Amino acid sequence: MEGWTKTDRGWVKRYGPPPSQVQPGDYPCPSIATDAMPLTEHVDGRHYDSKSAFRAVTKARGYEEIGNDTARFKADAPKRDTSKLDAAIHRAIAQNA
Repeated sequence: MEGWTKTDRGWVKRYGPPPSQVQPGDYPCPSIATDAMPLTEHVDGRHYDSKSAFRAVTKARGYEEIGNDTARFKADAPKRDTSKLDAAIHRAIAQNA
């Protein structure tokens, strides 16, 4: 099924069947977070493949683990009023249907 879908970034054309909506309870087992990670060198010169060991050394040396999410450095863009654009797109879709 194809059609237009409004997203946070604007209108996008979807081809094929709509994506399935999987609920967290639909899985046969709970999600599992492991302690394993790729081999990583720490400031002490040792290599760690355990998240808990890496975090323990980080905390013991007085460092803070902050992650790598670059979105937190971006300023929030002002929201635009897209109601007129939405209405025009709905009219165009209705005319072509």
